[in-house]
Amino acid sequence: MQVNIHLFGSLRDYLPREQRGRTTVEVETASTIHDVLHSLGIEKPVLFAVNEAHDNDSTYQLQAGDTLTVFELTAGG
Repeated sequence: MQVNIHLFGSLRDYLPREQRGRTTVEVETASTIHDVLHSLGIEKPVLFAVNEAHDNDSTYQLQAGDTLTVFELTAGG
């Protein structure tokens, strides 16, 4: 199944430059957010949303056509 990926900030470096932080990937049925992040090589803590909903955890099983948006953690002071 296909899932849309949008990466922001320095996470864009996990994709080729010409993709500008956006791509569509083919994943196995019942893949989780964690599975997709791992397949992209993203192992550090991040914030994410699926279809603009921020209340998912990394074990959420993605559905065909979902959009996974991933943000890097930032700190302020």
